[in-house]
Amino acid sequence: MSTLYLDFGNTRVKCFWRQQFIALDYAELEPWLRESACRRELERVVLASVLSEPEVRRWADDLRQWLAVPVLRCVVTREALGVRCAYADVGRLGIDRWLAVLAAWSRTGGACVVADLGTAATVDLVDQSGCHLGGYIISGLELAVRGLLAGTANIRPDREGFADANPQPGTSTAQAIYHGALASVVALIHSCQEQLLKSDPATKLIITGGDAALVAPHLRCHHEQVQELVFEGMALLEQAGLLVNA
Repeated sequence: MSTLYLDFGNTRVKCFWRQQFIALDYAELEPWLRESACRRELERVVLASVLSEPEVRRWADDLRQWLAVPVLRCVVTREALGVRCAYADVGRLGIDRWLAVLAAWSRTGGACVVADLGTAATVDLVDQSGCHLGGYIISGLELAVRGLLAGTANIRPDREGFADANPQPGTSTAQAIYHGALASVVALIHSCQEQLLKSDPATKLIITGGDAALVAPHLRCHHEQVQELVFEGMALLEQAGLLVNA
């Protein structure tokens, strides 16, 4: 028997089962579940979600109906797995950020910077005692370019523009835009790393997310790239018995 992990984002749902990853549009989830081999072997579903509470309950009810297994949920708490949340209202911290922080802390056991580079780029800091210090949220690479180019006619957003991008000054308008988006993300990560290095020279950097591979070559500090960091955090909460019924 096994667990299916589902990460419900704003536009897509990411699925992780037995080391296999797939990202689906919401309309594709039910057909995929009905056809997938995982349906016959599931013991439970564990989900994380940025959706509203009514939407989460609706999806949880649908999953129980489709799969006939318990559906459990990851939530942010004041403390978990040795990490203390910085937010006064823990419910305001995005669950993906919390899960990435928990997984990074489990890997490092000390001060760390955690960068999740997707539609939004989030960077969180954890000190050597396991205290989450808070973090930053900025537009991810593609979102930054699309926002800047909205309404313009001469340059169209194209993800391929990042293929040859680097943090150096651009020598064309298109280069300046793509290089600028990349440079802003790289600079934020470096700044956070430098903040923690002042108090702990052993600070580690872990990056994850869809844009991690684009950003990684331009980081001047040692780092570890862990693609499924959020799912790793979900599994840790499951193993610790810290899930709630969805």
